[in-house]
Amino acid sequence: MQKTIKNLILKSTQVNIINKTNLAVRPLKIDDIKVIHQIIEYHLTNTYSKIYSNEIVNFYKSYHSADNIIEDSNNGYVLILLFSFEIVGTGTIRNNYINRMFVKKRFQNKGYGTVILSELEKMSDNKKKSIRLDAIPGSELFYLKNQYTINCQAFDKIRNKYLEYFKMEKLL
Repeated sequence: MQKTIKNLILKSTQVNIINKTNLAVRPLKIDDIKVIHQIIEYHLTNTYSKIYSNEIVNFYKSYHSADNIIEDSNNGYVLILLFSFEIVGTGTIRNNYINRMFVKKRFQNKGYGTVILSELEKMSDNKKKSIRLDAIPGSELFYLKNQYTINCQAFDKIRNKYLEYFKMEKLL
């Protein structure tokens, strides 16, 4: 991991407690990288591999590398969701584009993804007309429930395999 997080001390002091619960959100700290990467790897191995070929899963592993997480932290905002001081999820917003939203398996279907999405939306640039994201098949239902619309179903050819996903948008 060659890259470092710029302005980490300034960013890492910001912690927002949500509704007097045991939930809190804060920016990424360098010490979070290992845990975040483990959460992502779990989903790539156990969820993405059911949808995509090994070539596509390997593409996503490269895309969600520790270095890319740090780069997004330096050029956007990487959010960490905590429940009772345990990291339970993450999401990124950069140029009004949300990506890398993951929640630990045992915390799924309990509203934590919606909390992450809502917090990322608050970080958006309101001067732009919308927030965009790409959703893997199956996850688009979550975003539809959160007022996103499907602009199109996309197919990209990566490493001679097709990557299917949905381009989605929410108007501000």
